[in-house]
Amino acid sequence: MALVSTFLLTTPSWGEVYRVVFDALTETYVNKSGQTVQAVNLLFRDLVDTKGLNGPDAVKSVTVTAPDGTVFDLTGTWNEWQKQYFERYSATAFNSQTLIGGTYKGTVVDQDGKKLTASDALPKTLSFLPLPNVTNPLPDGTTTVDSLTPTITWEKVTGAQFYCLELWDQSSNQPVYYYPHNRINVYRNNFTIPAGVLRPATNYGVRIEARDSDKALAKRSRTVWINFKTQ
Repeated sequence: MALVSTFLLTTPSWGEVYRVVFDALTETYVNKSGQTVQAVNLLFRDLVDTKGLNGPDAVKSVTVTAPDGTVFDLTGTWNEWQKQYFERYSATAFNSQTLIGGTYKGTVVDQDGKKLTASDALPKTLSFLPLPNVTNPLPDGTTTVDSLTPTITWEKVTGAQFYCLELWDQSSNQPVYYYPHNRINVYRNNFTIPAGVLRPATNYGVRIEARDSDKALAKRSRTVWINFKTQ
């Protein structure tokens, strides 16, 4: 569940109001070694002031204090494309050496030293969504599709309410469908890419994310990028 905080600067020099949405959620993903990992994902999004500044232009530091007292510094995690501060943390990153539920407290310090706080709570007993099992294209990346309007398919994930599909043109290294601009959100376990999106003889990657809600997100799981090629 995301909480929104608004802070009015008393002597504004950067902007008069900051607004931030802070999320704490559980995540299942595959790391660079090919291992399935469970983690707590912390992110700050929609952080703006009235002068239109966000990210490092408006913020000096971003930290989160976990229920066991672990302090996570997200200051260096700004993603300019997604306009978010975010990082995922596995059990070994916590003082308690375990993933824990409870209230996570976020603190944003602006360039004038003013603080904005927000919190989000995870259940005491954490649960995780299984990874989506993509059936087309094949997960081994060997698929060549014979149509420019292929249907991407995956098995339904227990506990998921809807799915997000992201598509990347690997030949030009450019996004096709990508968060937060035009990612595809569907309530079924398939999506047919419309005509005019894919190009012949081009390498693409697709990624599927399962979510437990289309509103107050608390759990998600995400596949690796799965490669395929058009004829």
